[in-house]
Amino acid sequence: MKRIFYITGNRYKFKNAKIYADKLGFGLVQKKLRIKEIQSDSIENIVKDKAKQAFEVLKKPLIVSDSGWNIPSLKGFPGPYMHYINQWLEAEDFLSLMKGKKDKSIILENIICAISSKGSKLFKQIIKGKFVNRPKGIGLSSDRVVVLGKSKYTIAEAQNNNKESVDGTNLWKKAYQWLKKN
Repeated sequence: MKRIFYITGNRYKFKNAKIYADKLGFGLVQKKLRIKEIQSDSIENIVKDKAKQAFEVLKKPLIVSDSGWNIPSLKGFPGPYMHYINQWLEAEDFLSLMKGKKDKSIILENIICAISSKGSKLFKQIIKGKFVNRPKGIGLSSDRVVVLGKSKYTIAEAQNNNKESVDGTNLWKKAYQWLKKN
């Protein structure tokens, strides 16, 4: 089993990624590093820069992931800034923003950057979701009001009940297979 470092301090991200790693038969090791995150409207640029910085420190195969949210009825808000928005807005604030909007959709863009001594590669997953009418579950404000894909659960409910809110197996599989070859 090949060991791959996952650079994140977020225990929920690691817990979710570990589910995929276990399914795919590779050893995922969480590693927290103090990495300066660039400010950019591009999730790709953020992930690539974090991966490059992490690889310069560890010099071992690793993965960095990030995501961005696009709410079409709010002109793409908040993009890669969801981390900050979750600190400022409560679940009810999200629902207030969506009040009166016909389009209650939200799009999650997950990006993984796999990096080794032979280079790096980006892997993307686009997941459509929707806002629910009331907060459900315990967790981040946005996680309490968003259902992804065909799930019946908000992201928070899925995390609280050890269920996947969306299947990311294929995304992780591609990243792992690339690292295995490189």
